[in-house]
Amino acid sequence: MNGGCSDNATTGAGVPDQRIKIAVIGCGLMGTRIAGELCLCGCDVSMYDNDSTALSTAVSKVHQDWEHLRTHGLLLNQHTQPTNLICASTLEVAVEGAEFVLEAVVEDFEVKTELMRRISATCSQTAVLGTNTLNLDITAMSEHVVNKQRLIGIRFLYPVYTIPEVEVTMGGNTDAHVLQRVGQLIEHLGKVLFVRTGNNPLILTPQQVQSRQIAWKEKVQLQQRARGPGLGSHGGMNTSSHAVVGMLQHTPTSSRTEAEDNRHTSGSSPAGNDCIICTERERNCLLSPCNHLCCCMECAKSLTNRHQNCPMCRTPIAEVLRVFSA
Repeated sequence: MNGGCSDNATTGAGVPDQRIKIAVIGCGLMGTRIAGELCLCGCDVSMYDNDSTALSTAVSKVHQDWEHLRTHGLLLNQHTQPTNLICASTLEVAVEGAEFVLEAVVEDFEVKTELMRRISATCSQTAVLGTNTLNLDITAMSEHVVNKQRLIGIRFLYPVYTIPEVEVTMGGNTDAHVLQRVGQLIEHLGKVLFVRTGNNPLILTPQQVQSRQIAWKEKVQLQQRARGPGLGSHGGMNTSSHAVVGMLQHTPTSSRTEAEDNRHTSGSSPAGNDCIICTERERNCLLSPCNHLCCCMECAKSLTNRHQNCPMCRTPIAEVLRVFSA
C-alpha cells in the first residue's frame, strides 16, 4: 500500500492485507497523529476529510512528525516511511473493509453525530465506531447510528505518540464485546486502556505529560541500544518492533491525575469503587467474558489461581484485563 491519495483500499495486485484495517476520519492535528501512530504499529490506515486541503496534506504531516522523531533518534527503524497510509477520495472508500473507524473531527455534537450516522450506514456492520470526544453524550449520539451498540468513545491524548493512555468511554448502548475488541486494539498498539467510568475526562497536567515524554524517550533509547546498530534497515514497521510506545511500562499511580493521587493518599476512596472482595483496594480490572468491573487485580489473580468464578455472576473467568478508571 503506497502512501498518498488512492481509491483502492487493498495492497499489491488488489489482494487485501491481513493486518488490522482502520479508517481515521478527520485530517487535523489529532487525526494525522492518530493515523501516524497506527501506521507505526503495523495497521493499514485510510484517512478522509471533507476539506480537500487537509486531506491533500495529511500524508506529508505524518512524514513531518516521523521526521521529527527520526531527527531526535526516536525511531527504531530509521528508514521507516508511512507506506501503509492512504488518503481516500470519499468517505465510502475510506471506511470500506475497515475493522475500526475512528473520527477525530471538531468537538461538536451535531457534526460528530451526523458523521457517525453516515459512517454507520456505509461501513461494515461489524466495524467498531470510535468517537474521539472529550465530553459529548455518547449514548445520545448512538441513537442515530446503525447498530448503535458498536459506538464507543476512544480518546487519544495529545501529543499521541508519547502518551501511553487511551481513554475509553462506554455509552449506555455500547456492547461489552466492543470494549473487548477495543482493549485488544489498544494492547496491539502497546498503549494503556483507561476506562472512564465517571463524568470527568482524563486530563494530564503539563508535568504528567512531560514525565511520560521523558519515560518514552528513555524506553525507546534503551530499546535502540538493545537492538544494536544496523537493525531495522529493511523499512516498514510491525507490532513487535514499532518505535514509539510498545516498550513503555505503566503503573496505576502514573495513570491518575494529580487530584486523584491526592484523593488516594488521603484515604478518601469514592463510595462504590472498592474491591468487593478485599474492600481495601480500588476496582481496577475487568473479568472476561462477563466484563464485570468488581475487584482489584490482586484479588482477581487470587480468583484465577483458585479457578473460581466471577463473584458477581458466577461466570468462569477466562481472562483478567487491567484498566485504569477515572
